[in-house]
Amino acid sequence: MAAILRSTYFTDTFQYAKFYTMRDSVERILANLGEVMWDEPESDKKNWHLWVRRNVDFSGDMTEAYRWMTDGLLARRNVYELLG
Repeated sequence: MAAILRSTYFTDTFQYAKFYTMRDSVERILANLGEVMWDEPESDKKNWHLWVRRNVDFSGDMTEAYRWMTDGLLARRNVYELLG
């Protein structure tokens, strides 16, 4: 068993802080995809990330992983619409 991750990263502190205030809405959109993880906006970093993590068995049929990737792309489009 291994994990697959989808990541969105920000280099703009203001944009990430704005995005972070929408955390509840973003997590509702991404809830069915797996574990949602955030960098704290106050952390001293050059980039801030939002990750979605899901365990996958790579030794078997990859249909589930491909479906997750497709569903993730569609969900991310909804998340990006929040930023206007």
